Amino acid sequence: MVNSVSFKDFSKRIRFAFRLYDLNDDGFITKQELEQNFKQFCKESMLALNDEVLERIVDAIFSEIDFENLGQISFEQFENFFTEKTGTKAVSV
Repeated sequence: MVNSVSFKDFSKRIRFAFRLYDLNDDGFITKQELEQNFKQFCKESMLALNDEVLERIVDAIFSEIDFENLGQISFEQFENFFTEKTGTKAVSV
């Protein structure tokens, strides 16, 4: 089943999520930024994951999203990934 949300709502949510990970606000998420975010999330939730595990998680995410192997994720790549994975279609209402 495909979920439909207004384009405006979907875009706002995706943009917000992207900005959480784009720590230096340069329009890209790097492996370092993603790892830094995950370390902070683990600390706040008292989840003990060592650096090796976090690195493997980040590498797995980048292998799914960073098709050009540039070591960074653009907003467009981020949005496309979540659109495909969630089955959400952004539609104009």
